[in-house]
Parts: sequence; structure tokens; C-alpha cells
Amino acid sequence: MLFYDLRLPMRVPSSYAFFCLFFVTSLVQQPLCAQVSAPTEPTAVTAGATALPAASQKITAAVYPFRIAAEQQYQPTQTTPRPVAIANYTTLLFELLRTSNWFVPVESANMGTLLNSRQAQPLSTSEAGNNDAATAQQPTLILESGLFSNDAMPVSAEAVRSSGPTTAPGPWRQDRATVFIRAISVQTGQLLKTVYWTKTILSQPTGTNTYRYLLSNQPNAPLTGTTSVSPDRMAIVEAMKQAVDGLIIEGVRDGLWATSAMPIAQTRSMIAAYEARRLAQSGLEKADAQPKGNRQRRSPSFIDVSLYGGLSRYTGDYVNPLTKGAYGLSIDAYAIPYLGVQLNAATGTLASRAIFSTNITSLEANLLVRPLPFWRFTPLVVGGVGMLNRTGSSPLTFEGRSYLQYQAGLGFQYSLSTTVGFRAMVMYNLPQTDLLDGRQAGAHNDFYVRSTLGLVLHFGQYTRRSDK
Repeated sequence: MLFYDLRLPMRVPSSYAFFCLFFVTSLVQQPLCAQVSAPTEPTAVTAGATALPAASQKITAAVYPFRIAAEQQYQPTQTTPRPVAIANYTTLLFELLRTSNWFVPVESANMGTLLNSRQAQPLSTSEAGNNDAATAQQPTLILESGLFSNDAMPVSAEAVRSSGPTTAPGPWRQDRATVFIRAISVQTGQLLKTVYWTKTILSQPTGTNTYRYLLSNQPNAPLTGTTSVSPDRMAIVEAMKQAVDGLIIEGVRDGLWATSAMPIAQTRSMIAAYEARRLAQSGLEKADAQPKGNRQRRSPSFIDVSLYGGLSRYTGDYVNPLTKGAYGLSIDAYAIPYLGVQLNAATGTLASRAIFSTNITSLEANLLVRPLPFWRFTPLVVGGVGMLNRTGSSPLTFEGRSYLQYQAGLGFQYSLSTTVGFRAMVMYNLPQTDLLDGRQAGAHNDFYVRSTLGLVLHFGQYTRRSDK
């Protein structure tokens, strides 16, 4: 309505119109009511260290400034690079340590003087009792922290949709930050504990300084929401929160410090829950770190059992061959992920139109090559020797002589999971006789081709070294 009034017959100076436009735009982008101040910008993710049990004795720790490598001090997706505020992260780390109720953080300035304080520390328990006031603020721990890695990359809407419950179109970006915290004893200089934590955030701008985010490496269902915190900063802050939690819990687990009046069973339950969360997050990080194609990877099996059915077609001394049914069972055992042996039993019918028909059973021993054992989809190459017999009404009722045969084949296998999959094969079978159809003619032996599709059951698993 304002712009309509500006276009009335009365002539308005252009400078006045620009001022009005600027005023209205500024008004829209400013808060229209008072806002409550907060110590830090909320990220609505982690319950954080404040949910941990109290310490039996708070630890005075000298905290070094949060370290960021020179190449990481610029936002990776900004058009105009702006430095990361290192001092802000150091202040946040102090606040996280303080609110955890486990640490009394002190500045690491003049660290030489603080390190020399170890000489002034009591040498015996009796001296410690007489010098509590003097030693109250002497640090017993040095905490070093920093940004181990920080990267961002664009991702497609399809990739985001597969990672969580969202259907938002448009460009997304993935921010991944890994934070480390090291605890060093002032008394001995020994490295007591190093904790790493990675946080991955998928985000999409939704307006002026607002973002829709998806925490893709949550141990349970992915957490979604909106925030005014930049995604790269959000990833660092959340990784820092988790690293402080991890430092406390792993220290309790390793006996570096203890909780106050917490039952042993409850302590063990807390540690077990942390270990499960850490293990789940570690597995999700590996999946997130792989391109989409690599998510087709799996751990290959030791033994495969396949029950299959299909068709066989004879070629021999009679014309007009027919395609008949066939079925069988195979058992594969792998000495290494790429190579194994196969025992195969198959039965079927060979026939030509109105002239020849016979049932056969073959028992085969093959070498089996699996070129891509760590992928869900892998080709298969098979070759070996076997024995072939004519049979009566039952596949095990052998009639006449047994014939040696050679066989070779190609196929593929797709594993739906670590326990079940599908397999398709085409086998060329060459019996060492020209009497398979009861007639000897021509210069070549009779042969047949068998094409099958079957269900595969997997037993046991190899583990890639990179996953150990």
C-alpha cells in the first residue's frame, strides 16, 4: 500500500522514496519485540555435559586456546572468506568445561609459571592437608583442543532425502567438523586421554540468516529443525559439546577421575550407553564418508548356500532341441574373500522334439572367483569338473554309465543383506561323450547350457581391514 501511495500524481523526490524503501526493509529485518539474552546461541541438539553426574572432586585445568589450522580459518563455502573467530570457540570451551561441574578451567597464559607450580605441590598426603588453600587453583591438568578437520561440500536433494525424513528440494550443503581434546598431566607431562568427535550437518538456507538443518550422523533418528547459527559453526559447537562429554566419561571409564556417590551399576550403565553411542556414530561416520556408490559395500561371507531353478538346452546329434526345466543346490566355501570352492548338484531334462528326451543329474566341483567381494553386487566366474549320469524317475536313480564333464560359467550375485541375496548364472557343460543322446554322429560331443536364478543364504563374514 505504501508503494501505491508513492505513485500518486503528486511528484515525490527519488531520495525520499529510497529512504522509505530502506526504512520499511530495515523494519522487516529487525525484531519487533524484546528478546531474552542468552549466554550462547542455542543449537537445540545435545543435552550436553550438564546432564552428567557430579565429580567427586573438581579438576583444575589449564586450558590452551582452541586451535585451528591456518587453512581452516576461512569458511569453505563463503564467497568472501571471513576468519573463524578462534577466541569465540575458546570462550565456549571454557563455558562447557565450567558448566560440566567437572572442571575448574583457568587461563593458560604464562604457562611456564603454571608448569613450575608442580615443584610447589605437596609431596605427601600430610602436606596436602596443610596446603589446601595454596594448591586450590594450581592446575593438575592441561587441556589442549582444536579443530582437526572442517570441510563443506554441496549435496543433492536425493542424497539428503536418503539420509533423513525430508523432502525439501533445492541445493543442500554438508558441513563436517572433527574436534579433538587432549588431557595432559601437569605433574608428569603424560598424555592421559585424547578424544575425537565428528559432527555432520546437512543444511539449506531458508531465509535471511536462517537454515534448515539435518544432523545425519545421529545415533538414532536424524534430528531436523531450523536455526540461525551458521552450519559450519553449528557443526564445530556440537562436536565440541560431545568431545567434552566424551572426555569426562572416558576418564571415568579409565579410572582417571571418579563420579561422586554414583552407584557402580549406574556408572557402568552410563559408560555402556556412551560406548554404544560412540560405536553407532562411528559407523554412521564411515557411511557418511563414502560416496553413494560405496554404500553398496558389505562384508563378504565365508559360506554361501544357493537353491536355484532355471532352464537347460541340449545341443547334439538331433535337430529341433527343446528348452527344459532344471534345478539344483550349490554350496560355496571361500578360502579368501575373492576365491572359493563350490560343490554343485543339478538335475534337469535334455530333449529334442519328438525324438529324444532323457533326465540327467550332475555332481560338480568348481573353483569360484568373486571379483568384488566387498560389494553388494559382484560378478562371478566358475569353472571345474564333474560327473554326469542319466537318471530315471528320480534324480538319484542313476542309469547307465557315468561321464566326465567340464563346465564353466559366468553370472552375478546381489546381496540384499548380510544373510540373503540373489544369484543368476549361465553354465556351459561339456560331457566327454557323444552318446549323451544315445547317438554318436559328427565330430563333436554333445553339450548343454543351463541358465538359472536362485536364492543365496550367507553364513559368516570377512571384515575389511579398513573397518577394523
